[in-house]
Amino acid sequence: MAPSLHVISKIRACVLLALATCAVAGYAGFPVGYSVAAPAYAAAYHAPLASVSAVHHAPAVGYGLGYGLGYGLGYGVPAYGFGLGSYGLSYGHGLGGLGYSTFLRKKSDLINQAPTSSKQQTKSYAFAVEAYTLPSSVVTNACDTSLGIVYARATCYRSQKKSGRPYKVSLALKSDSGAVADSTCECPAGAGGACSHILAALRLLVLLKQKGFKEAPPELSCTELPQQWRSPRRQGIRPMAVQNVDWRSPREGGMGMPMPVRLFDARAEEQKEQQHLEAIHSLGEDLQSLGTFDFAAILLAAGGPSVDTKLGPAPAGSAPSYQQAKLPAGFTTWMSPSISQGAATVTPVPALTLFSDGASQPPLPGTFTAEEWRVLTEIQLSQEARDLELNSRQQRLSEGWRQARANRLTASTFGQVVRRQAWTEKGLRNLIEPKDLTHVRPVLYGIRNENMAKDRYIAVMNSYGHNVSVQHCGLVVDPVCPWLGATPDGLVYDPEELSYGVLEVKCPHSLKDSEPEEAKKRKFSLVFGENGEPQLDRDHEYYAQVLGQMALTGCLWGDFVVCSEKWIGIERIWFDRNEWEDKRKKLDAFFFEHMLPHLARR
Repeated sequence: MAPSLHVISKIRACVLLALATCAVAGYAGFPVGYSVAAPAYAAAYHAPLASVSAVHHAPAVGYGLGYGLGYGLGYGVPAYGFGLGSYGLSYGHGLGGLGYSTFLRKKSDLINQAPTSSKQQTKSYAFAVEAYTLPSSVVTNACDTSLGIVYARATCYRSQKKSGRPYKVSLALKSDSGAVADSTCECPAGAGGACSHILAALRLLVLLKQKGFKEAPPELSCTELPQQWRSPRRQGIRPMAVQNVDWRSPREGGMGMPMPVRLFDARAEEQKEQQHLEAIHSLGEDLQSLGTFDFAAILLAAGGPSVDTKLGPAPAGSAPSYQQAKLPAGFTTWMSPSISQGAATVTPVPALTLFSDGASQPPLPGTFTAEEWRVLTEIQLSQEARDLELNSRQQRLSEGWRQARANRLTASTFGQVVRRQAWTEKGLRNLIEPKDLTHVRPVLYGIRNENMAKDRYIAVMNSYGHNVSVQHCGLVVDPVCPWLGATPDGLVYDPEELSYGVLEVKCPHSLKDSEPEEAKKRKFSLVFGENGEPQLDRDHEYYAQVLGQMALTGCLWGDFVVCSEKWIGIERIWFDRNEWEDKRKKLDAFFFEHMLPHLARR
């Protein structure tokens, strides 16, 4: 029975009261927000919910009248916790709510409790594995530990309307058993508390917990997924060639690795360019003798230069020249000679183990004040170094990443430190104090185009026979020198090298619309040899940055990429230990003589 206008007006009044209470008390951080939201939820948990019709008239509450005060602005997560940390997997940052020892103990405890069909469970697995449920959207919070409830929320894209707004999923989990106390989803089936989107969010929580994440990553790498080499969905669907589509069914117990399509040239022996052209003309003559065929005229007119394709040389303008092109059409690629033509080797991607367990920290130079010892003690790491990298992969969006960088000298400043001789107090402040530069146009351009540049880098490397795999990387701090840190744009596994390397991508705003020949004449980080081969200027600050990234991650090589709208330049730089040791001495001297005293005075 539909509620009356009088009832609806009361509902709206309660909604406004709930939102106002959460906005003033919870979101602003006042303690009263905690004391109001938690009892309201506790009382509502044992009270009947408003009717479905009433809930439809009050969508801001999400759970009806009873949950109004408890949920408010948080949409399924109490406003008190949502105001404290929207990027972490818990209140504040870190795991918090997921840190309960009995929470998410068994996958079956969560997945099989709700009355769900086998179809929903299969679909939820696909949603979780193929990133329809975004890892970066996961937030957890424990509003009141006395209630024994951990709240979680996530977003899940629709399976049919792939470009539509994703559904919001809200969960309430018992901390002692991991059981689902309550769950909702915006989809029609979510009103009953059990749908494939809710199950997908649960599966993702379990996977993040199993992999040791305390902060949600931007996405899961192939080594962290149940099935390797999947192409997780991103925000925005991009086209791809049919032969690159992964046809595996995303189901539990399915194939761990794909059966890739490999193009096969059935010709007995490789034809020379002139022989190939004569064969095309012969086919055109045969077609013309059979009747009037427009395609025969095209074949007879074929000539001129040939282009290299995945199927071998083909006449320029022919279908293979653009459908099976090795490089993106109309895109110029500059590749350094340090990257040779690969054999398109396909191998499983191994997990990367950072830092060697046997390494020990050398003695610290000099004596230190009490405040300096406090700073040094705060940045000391052991096993936590691997956890820090794992839980800071959202980089600038990660609170843990920002805090961990605060008292460290990071790779982006290595070049400036190595080159500069004298330091003033103002110079130290400009170098050390954190600054938000995301509103600066060149920086914003680089952030927005980083993923595009990575995609083009992968496409170009694949065309050169290097089936590289790129994964996100957080803040890397080697326990041997915990005052130094680095955050590469990615970690690359190249089967041709059988090892990992670092990836550093630059998208210069000043060259965003430049033509290739114009860019080669401009002065920037890349210099070009007589044969047009790109090389990172060894006197540029970026070289010290890449060298430091290789040293701290333990990688033996790094790919430096400069990408624009119409061209890309790639150089593979090999690690030079002697050069790093020389720079490392200068970095250590700067930290202990200038940076550490400055941090202690703050």
